[in-house]
Order: sequence, then structure tokens, then C-alpha cells
Amino acid sequence: MRRYCLHGDSRLEAAWIIVPLILAMAMFGWGASSMWISHTPQDTLDVYVIAKQWMWKAQQPNGIKKIK
Repeated sequence: MRRYCLHGDSRLEAAWIIVPLILAMAMFGWGASSMWISHTPQDTLDVYVIAKQWMWKAQQPNGIKKIK
């Protein structure tokens, strides 16, 4: 029975771990920073939504209702 022993460059192995980790963290940081909004704009419309299995019910504060 033959045993194969692989010896590699540990710098290459570290690069294969560190480079994708840095790229993944950069993408995560960019995406997470765009998710946090410090304030809500003044001209927004509040819509109350109830979700059911096959339907959405939406109601505006002025009483207008819509079922999708």
C-alpha cells in the first residue's frame, strides 16, 4: 500500500484562505452599510400590510384598501 504525502507551500494555502475572506468581508460591509438608513424621508406613505398564504391586504391611513 502506497501512501502519498502532499507537501505544499503554506503561504499559498494562507492566501487561499485570507484573500476570499477579505473579499467576503468587504462585500458584507458594503451590503450592510447600505441597509442602515439613519432616518426616514418626510414624504413617505405609511401602508399597513397583512400577508396571508395566497393574498396580500394593504391599507393606507386614509382608509383606502387593496387586496392583491
